[in-house]
Amino acid sequence: MKTIVQIMSLLAKRHRVLYVDYTFTWKDALMAAVGKQKAPWQRMLGFTPRLRKIHTRFGSEVHVLTPPPVMPANWITSPGLYKAVMAQEGKKVGESVRGAIHDLGFNNPIVINAFSPFFGVPMAGKLDESLLVYYCYDEISAAQWCGRHGAWQEEIFMKQADGVITTSDALLAAKRKLNPAAYLVKNGVDYNLFHQGFRELPPAKEKQKVIGYLGSVDDRIDADLLAYCFEQMPEYKFVITGRIVSQAMADRFRKYANVELRGARQPEQLPAEVAGFHAGMIPFACNSFTRNIYPLKINEYLAAGLPVVMTDFADLNEFSAIAAVAASKEDFVRKLQQEVEADTPEKRKQRAGFAIQNSWESRVETLEEVLQDLLEQKTAKAAVY
Repeated sequence: MKTIVQIMSLLAKRHRVLYVDYTFTWKDALMAAVGKQKAPWQRMLGFTPRLRKIHTRFGSEVHVLTPPPVMPANWITSPGLYKAVMAQEGKKVGESVRGAIHDLGFNNPIVINAFSPFFGVPMAGKLDESLLVYYCYDEISAAQWCGRHGAWQEEIFMKQADGVITTSDALLAAKRKLNPAAYLVKNGVDYNLFHQGFRELPPAKEKQKVIGYLGSVDDRIDADLLAYCFEQMPEYKFVITGRIVSQAMADRFRKYANVELRGARQPEQLPAEVAGFHAGMIPFACNSFTRNIYPLKINEYLAAGLPVVMTDFADLNEFSAIAAVAASKEDFVRKLQQEVEADTPEKRKQRAGFAIQNSWESRVETLEEVLQDLLEQKTAKAAVY
């Protein structure tokens, strides 16, 4: 996930960091080996070294471990059988992580589990960690991909963890009920990257104005809202840059002549994307899943100086003075048109000035303060006992 990549890259400027890559299944390994899926199957199976070092574009070095493949378990309906399978698979992954920790000479590491309670539960306390922290960036009970086991696994893990870091006010309120040592560290923006796409105003010669969306085509999007925008604003071009997760939704959008789906882009390509936008939009559906989201893209748009229009999907009052929130599909179209037409160089500078306050550098500094606070709390508790 982009958030985790940003955090670990910046943390690595001042700390030694081991990043445990996505835990692929045996199915992933097989599909990749026969060329039907992209995945590092040679590293998974140990044919090439699982542990490697990468140089980030932030000038830091991160150690990356690709763990061995595991048995897929989300399909299991029985909680007892699921726990037994995950205990075995967690042990296997844990041994791989312990080996990497030993090879790197880490002692009593701080372990940050990013939204993976499934492996967090069986591995808790098994890495000689000085601190165990759960990083929660979505509401797991509303995530379709892990709806069967996500919520109850997270509840167990949060009680095992020394602390919890959340990315939105809604998540903080919900998770604090299970672990009082819960903190808020909101998502940030790679300001220097996205500000490369800043233009004081698009050239007047550009006849067709472009409304852009950075993000995956998936179930977070209100597809009916977007279809309404496409139909009501035929003179505008709509550009969607991101992974195609829902092929059905993508096929629906492609039927419109004023829509272009560009697919995923590398980070260094994104400034050129936003430079071509006249406004950025966040057309999220309003539901229990999106209610807990603090979207990365809002600060990315603002760093490029773009007007932003979004649905009222979450409590984002901090942006009320700098971005437009639409209450209906009609209001969404109206505000897109208004924001584009009323844009000025002064407004663009104000938006960029707002975004720089939310840089990833400042967020990581806050994260370090939280980790230090949790360490001191744990030390104080141990001294009492």
